[in-house]
Amino acid sequence: MYTQSQKYRLLSLKLKTLTHPIRISLLNALDHEEKKFVGELSAEIGIEQAIISQHLAALRKAKWIIPHSDKKFVFYSIHTAELLKIINFCRQFEGLDRIETIEEPITSVLSAHFIPLINCEKRIKAIENKHRIHIINALRGRRWNVSQIMSHLQCGQSILSQHLRIMKDHHWVYHQKEGSSVFYTLNEDQIDQLDTLIEEFII
Repeated sequence: MYTQSQKYRLLSLKLKTLTHPIRISLLNALDHEEKKFVGELSAEIGIEQAIISQHLAALRKAKWIIPHSDKKFVFYSIHTAELLKIINFCRQFEGLDRIETIEEPITSVLSAHFIPLINCEKRIKAIENKHRIHIINALRGRRWNVSQIMSHLQCGQSILSQHLRIMKDHHWVYHQKEGSSVFYTLNEDQIDQLDTLIEEFII
């Protein structure tokens, strides 16, 4: 059973794994044949096997590739179903319709969705911090100023303001100035949508 913070961190790491240039090259190399082993990938991309193995391990941990063992080698192939899930997650989070199948090369599909993948990763990273999870929970159904949030969470103003600024910059909270006070409300629709999509596509 994952905590809310763990869910966001898992999703953020899975998205970040897809944005590294060497891992994109590996997915591109795997896109043209069903299975390849480390030596083949190293020769094709021009990077030593030890580094290739590290990136394959990251892709495997994120479930973007599938290992296949025989007596001598471990071969790898793209986990198309999992990649389709993350693409549909980003599409629906951006308000787009999901796609049912991938009929073109997977790397072409990933390239077409690269900006949404980056945007999703940045937005989710902005709330994976456990302190920001506390802020989310504190603001549910409430409209509070900094003093009220501080009192509820028993935290200092400086650190709270930093967290609120990051959440505001990524559109997870709204703010409205009234006199000398700034009131904050939670973007609950987006939080609820995020949690629903994580349950459907990721966990």
